[in-house]
Amino acid sequence: MLPLGPHDLCSSSAREARQLFEAVARRPSVAGAAFHGDEERTFGLWGDVDGCTTAWRALPPGDEAVLASVVHVEGSAYRRPGAHMLVTRDAARVGTISGGCLEADVVRRAWWHTATGRPVVRTYDTMSEGDARWKFGLGCQGIIQVLLERVTSPSTQEYLAFLAAHRATRRAAVAATVIRTAERSTLAVGDRLLVD
Repeated sequence: MLPLGPHDLCSSSAREARQLFEAVARRPSVAGAAFHGDEERTFGLWGDVDGCTTAWRALPPGDEAVLASVVHVEGSAYRRPGAHMLVTRDAARVGTISGGCLEADVVRRAWWHTATGRPVVRTYDTMSEGDARWKFGLGCQGIIQVLLERVTSPSTQEYLAFLAAHRATRRAAVAATVIRTAERSTLAVGDRLLVD
């Protein structure tokens, strides 16, 4: 069993990274992203990574933003786990997390949902027939879970720097993010394991 602590950073061979990814992928409470060179592996979406990390680094000192990441999808959705969107206080955004179904709500509510400073997972159900917001020809017909986290968090900054570094050098990497925990768990939503 591999440990999933909040700040576990370790070097690993490609074989160990693959084993870790496979172990993490079997756990329903962890979202992951595996990157290998130029290729996307299951969850890697480099366009969002480039845009979000560039926008994050361009933020003036003291400015805040919220990173929204698709972490789980059931049914149909335009974007898959690993899609990112960065939202600033003035409602500017970079990246997408859906085909337009969710972005406005995330922009409008991201600051409220993250007011405590802790990451939170927000669930959007676009399958419900009783929800009038989703009845107007939207292509999403699924349940999409989105992790919202402030970029001022050291954990989120570490994650964005990790993504940017691995994208720039085209090195293989694995990122696993806790999206749900048990009541007495020592882990928290948003904790990550990042493996080179």
